[in-house]
Amino acid sequence: MLNCCFPQLYHHIFSSGPAVFAAYAASKIIMQACAIHIGSQGGILAVDGAKLSLHQTHCCHNAASGLELRTRAFASLEGCHFYNNGLQGIVLWKSAGELTAKHCDIHSHPCESGVVVSKAKATFSGCKFYGNYLCGAVTQDKGVLRMFECEVHVT
Repeated sequence: MLNCCFPQLYHHIFSSGPAVFAAYAASKIIMQACAIHIGSQGGILAVDGAKLSLHQTHCCHNAASGLELRTRAFASLEGCHFYNNGLQGIVLWKSAGELTAKHCDIHSHPCESGVVVSKAKATFSGCKFYGNYLCGAVTQDKGVLRMFECEVHVT
């Protein structure tokens, strides 16, 4: 997908679920310069081995998380922005696969942290975390969080 926008403006059609959903190992989504916003249950949800590659994509103003990975789902992010989502910007849990992020901004989540990693692995390089309510990034329940040359600011 290139230069796309996924606003959930038609609530009678998209009344439940995330704006974008990917399931199973054969599923691959590549997004370049897209905007995912106003998802009634979050922005992007990937499960069961799905693979995501997001470049210069904005996930914002979603009711839940901007990006959620579960059960062996993987994601590669570059130059993305996650902000002002109802919960976290990015959450990896329930045995998610690995996430790698380069030069991303994760900020302004008024109710939660920028990133939560639980029973998963995430690597951030050159990313900025700021203006999140609880903290920039959290790791829990055997989560592995690696950060290289990142900036983390408190609210």
